[in-house]
Amino acid sequence: MIEYPGNSVERSSAQHRVVLDSEQSARQALAAIAIDSEVLEQAAEKGAVWVKRRKPNGQLAKLVRLKELETVLPFESELFANINTAVLNQTVLAPVLLQSEKNYSFWYKPRGVLSQGSKWGDHTAMPTLVQHQHGRPTHLVHRLDQQAHGIMVLAHTRPAVRALTALFAKRQVSKRYQVTVSGLWKEPLPFRFDGPLDEQQALTIIESSDVSADQLQSRLTLTLHTGRKHQIRRHLAAHGYPVVGDFRYGDPSTHQPLELAAIELGFVCPFSQRTIQCSVPNKLLNQG
Repeated sequence: MIEYPGNSVERSSAQHRVVLDSEQSARQALAAIAIDSEVLEQAAEKGAVWVKRRKPNGQLAKLVRLKELETVLPFESELFANINTAVLNQTVLAPVLLQSEKNYSFWYKPRGVLSQGSKWGDHTAMPTLVQHQHGRPTHLVHRLDQQAHGIMVLAHTRPAVRALTALFAKRQVSKRYQVTVSGLWKEPLPFRFDGPLDEQQALTIIESSDVSADQLQSRLTLTLHTGRKHQIRRHLAAHGYPVVGDFRYGDPSTHQPLELAAIELGFVCPFSQRTIQCSVPNKLLNQG
């Protein structure tokens, strides 16, 4: 709805909304916002500009990123520029290709890289980084915490998105992790965590431990059989072994990196029916 003649603009500290009063380019419409043109260009390129196009039937389409400011938009479309210079100026290490298949590929995600973008941008997210590097359309099928590092599989075709998402949903993907926890592990192995999280079944199995008495820490290898939010961190912290660097469930004053790495993924390929297993080389884990 146009609130007053001309493009209507709503401002907050970092978010700006423009409703188009005529058919025009995104660049022309966003001229109503007092933002430096270079910053606006950077925002579009890095995924911080969004649009709801007005359809011929009068309804608004779903909100999508708009990376080309010369795009001409229909009357009464809504534009959103989410300007946060701290986010726009963020840099991260590049993902590393581990294994490439026809419909998908396995990558090492460094710490600090997002699994997916936010309204403030997507230039530090795995799909964008991999698409730029690999030169293929790239889609997310599962997530890994921003502070964590390790292996992720990404889809390059729509059939792969559906097939891989289904494998994760049906728990047909084997997932192995390595964590360093505070404390000397004393439980018998394998050790089973099966306490529910968020009133849902959650199963984590500790397979092996390497205890460092000098540092009062233990390095654990484990498998994840469900995918609840922060499952590994919550299970271990509740048992008295918080993950090193975990400010949420462990030491809130810590400045250490989160010592949690996804080290292996495996499944039966939904296209070839081959058993696929991919691991992160130790040199990458040690660098992370």
